Amino acid sequence: MTFSRIPEADAEEAERIAALSRLGMYEATRDPELDRLVHMIGELFDMPCVMINIVDRERTWCLARSSDLGAPPRREDSFSAFTVNHDTALFIEDVHGSSAFREHPLVTGAPFLRAFAGERVLSLNGHVLGTLCLFDTQPRAFDTPSRQRLTDLARLVSLRLNQRQIDEQHEAAKAVVERHTRLLDHLPEGIVLLDDRRRVHYANAAAQQLLNGKGPSVVGTDFNSLVTHPEGHHFATAPYTQVPLEVHSLPPFQGFEALQLGDRSTLVSTHRALQRLRSLVDSWPDGVLVCDFESLHIYEWNTAARHLIDARGSAIEGSRLPQWLLSSDRRALQRRIRQDLAKQGDTLRHNLTLHNDTPVEITLVPMRDTDATSLIAVLRDRRPYLDHLHTVKRKLAKAEEMISQDALTGLLNRLGFEQAIEEFMVEARHDKPFALMIADIDHFKDINDTHGHQLGDEALKVVAARLAEQLRDDDAVARYGGEEFCILMAIPDTRVVDIAERMRHAVSATPIGLADGSRLTLTISIGATYYQPALSAEAMFERADAALYEAKEYGRNRTVMLQPLPVTAADEEE
Repeated sequence: MTFSRIPEADAEEAERIAALSRLGMYEATRDPELDRLVHMIGELFDMPCVMINIVDRERTWCLARSSDLGAPPRREDSFSAFTVNHDTALFIEDVHGSSAFREHPLVTGAPFLRAFAGERVLSLNGHVLGTLCLFDTQPRAFDTPSRQRLTDLARLVSLRLNQRQIDEQHEAAKAVVERHTRLLDHLPEGIVLLDDRRRVHYANAAAQQLLNGKGPSVVGTDFNSLVTHPEGHHFATAPYTQVPLEVHSLPPFQGFEALQLGDRSTLVSTHRALQRLRSLVDSWPDGVLVCDFESLHIYEWNTAARHLIDARGSAIEGSRLPQWLLSSDRRALQRRIRQDLAKQGDTLRHNLTLHNDTPVEITLVPMRDTDATSLIAVLRDRRPYLDHLHTVKRKLAKAEEMISQDALTGLLNRLGFEQAIEEFMVEARHDKPFALMIADIDHFKDINDTHGHQLGDEALKVVAARLAEQLRDDDAVARYGGEEFCILMAIPDTRVVDIAERMRHAVSATPIGLADGSRLTLTISIGATYYQPALSAEAMFERADAALYEAKEYGRNRTVMLQPLPVTAADEEE
């Protein structure tokens, strides 16, 4: 039986396959970030297998997985391909109840799947690249929060897979700027830029040919010596080549006087190209500032730069680039310009903060000419990137918190306890010893058997609350499993028993009301031990567990603390 049809080779499918190729999915290697993400998602959903699968017209393949449970099958048998063929996410809580999937080979044979959830992973243009999918060998319920959480995580995966295209777009944008700056070099008309002394600052190839043929470069030469009657818009002659010229005054370009040169038979409006170039730079989304390399005085800027530094044009002109940065960044920028950019002569990129607290990525590009060197500063607003990064970190922190927290009591779970005791062990090695106590609810099985699991859960929550009330912010308490709780406290060894007894009395002083009006008194037994340098975390747990066993043997509802091991015995324990 075929569960996912092979799509027709239509235009839409061709665009989707092209998107896979454009994003490098066919050459993608293992990504440690994706591996970390799928393991985190597996722990978050408590699913044995999480995969990121890519689907093309012929096959499926895996970019990352948390286990080998769900290796991608043939495309026509792939759950991921079935998800790609639909417009929404796919959730199958029990395949045995689905006529479409109960005979699937991954259900009837190894790994005997029972539950599946898949959300599509998209390109920036909305093409479906593959799926983020969850597999389980047991039936699973997917409530509304779980489904929304999977959708949010699929968006994070999509962002990671599209990073290559985002980078390529950034590089393409840079290439457009460079291409347009070279526009003047390829125009058929002559273009010259004159400084305030009317010396030639720049001349393109056409202008060089008109003014001096194959002779020496005209850059640096007094323009009045290169043409007769050069002022204004009129006819002129180039004495060295005897070419009859027509001279057009163009709008100033980057602070220079701009002239268009052509012979009298050529009438091309090159100034339109200059206007288009200036319009392009002014409409560029990144801020662009042009300044003198030595003094860093600004003489050109675009609209985006003016908005970023939040200043009027009259305030920018003649100002120095460093003055628009926070004082803490000014010295760093000038030092890098002098030490790195001046020596290496290459592009310099740095993250800085403007005077109005706007974070920017600044790219510095030197432009060296015969007489002077200019510096182009491109300012990119980092706030959208930082906002997105904050959102991702907040979601990851929330996910990590959920992984280490017990759902019933709100305390740490076993994983959270294991992380906490390792932190306490590190601090103990720096002269901050601690006590480990294990508390167990007495006769908890009888409570469940006699009064039901709902009352048992209530007992667990009451004990958790009483224990937590006795702790400080730096202490830790975890529900280790079942009715067993672990407490970590950085206290002197002489206070351990007193504090344990205080916890025990707090629990017994909080009975639970029963349906018949009577009250059920809860008691706990506590085993305790204290840190010794030779003991590992595992050895401390075993000693506290042995003390708990003694407390139960002696009649329960009491505290037992093991005496410190002799030095030789502690070495053997280690």
